[in-house]
Amino acid sequence: MHTQADGDVEGPQPVSAERWLADLGIELPSAPTPLGSYVESAQIKSLLYRSGVLRVVAHKPLYVGRPGEELDMGKAVKRHASRH
Repeated sequence: MHTQADGDVEGPQPVSAERWLADLGIELPSAPTPLGSYVESAQIKSLLYRSGVLRVVAHKPLYVGRPGEELDMGKAVKRHASRH
């Protein structure tokens, strides 16, 4: 756990996620603009369900089409893997 010392409280205190990322020099990109009218997530107790999250570059979907028809899944997987 990433912690910091705090003179007012006994023992190390947890650091916020934002502070931890900043300390590591990591800057997260802003969230993409939704591409439709839908609920992106729903929380039920301790579980978060995600929906409608697409790979977006410059506010445009990276992959468009139906798998096996307009979209070649083999090429899409290779293209995605080459970027990561």
